[in-house]
Amino acid sequence: MLHRAALALAVVGSLAAPARAEYVVVLPQDEPAGNQLQADLGLSVAGPAFELGLGRHWAVAIGAQIYGTYFAPWFDAGDDFIGFGGQVRGTWFARPSHHGLYVAGFARANRVRAKATDATGFGGSLGGFIGWSWGLTSHLDLRAGLGAQYFHNEAGTARFDNPFPGIDLVVGYRL
Repeated sequence: MLHRAALALAVVGSLAAPARAEYVVVLPQDEPAGNQLQADLGLSVAGPAFELGLGRHWAVAIGAQIYGTYFAPWFDAGDDFIGFGGQVRGTWFARPSHHGLYVAGFARANRVRAKATDATGFGGSLGGFIGWSWGLTSHLDLRAGLGAQYFHNEAGTARFDNPFPGIDLVVGYRL
């Protein structure tokens, strides 16, 4: 008799219970990236920068650089200039971690010297990149991308005033 009562109670209990259990799985979200000290090692620049994270998908960097257009004569695109200056760079990241796909735009201004004429002048470039950012360690990031830029450099009779492909390479240390 006790056996039948336990069986009846189990059947009634199973009918009263929900047909399926619902579980909520909470996955960790990408943490928004913070600020970085960077080494910008692109096609025409090399120098340090400081990047300020502006939320989950945006960052802006200000940097100093050694600047050169050593590659312009190879392609008969203009004269070889060398100099120093600064840049401002804005970057949008697809992920809040600032890893993965990114799109960046920049503006650079430089004091330059034309190697062919030894004249000094001013120059700069505007451009943008699309690329990929990897988190190598918890503090070290690597970005690599391709894009386009427009150069304008003048010093005496020397000139480089052309669009040109761009290569982006940035190593960043998260603070």
